Amino acid sequence: FKKSESVLREGNEVRCGFIRAHTGRYPVSLLCKLLKIPGSTYYDWRARPCKIIEPEELALRRRMKALFAASRDSLGSRTMMKNLRGEGFAIGRDRTRRLMKAMGLSDSGHCAIFIRTSLFYETRHYTTFFH
Repeated sequence: FKKSESVLREGNEVRCGFIRAHTGRYPVSLLCKLLKIPGSTYYDWRARPCKIIEPEELALRRRMKALFAASRDSLGSRTMMKNLRGEGFAIGRDRTRRLMKAMGLSDSGHCAIFIRTSLFYETRHYTTFFH
């Protein structure tokens, strides 16, 4: 159960997946009690049908990941939408934003850094600070 500590902070999907993976070694009731989730939640999750992703949706998600990687993780939702529309996908900005959020594709705040050493050395502040 050493590995279950980080599972406690996760949502029900991860917790139920952990329970399913360990039901052969431990009783479900014990695992539910340790992960602080009702047994009914686990059994309801287990009875739910698997989510099937359509081939078009899968192709769209793969292309989004490829475009985001090609931009060095700096593509925003507007540019992503324009690129996808240019490739023939019918997609709007809200759907683009929602998919990017679900897939964890977010701009990490890259910005250009300009180092201006000449300006720094010519200021009075520099001379009074270091002398």
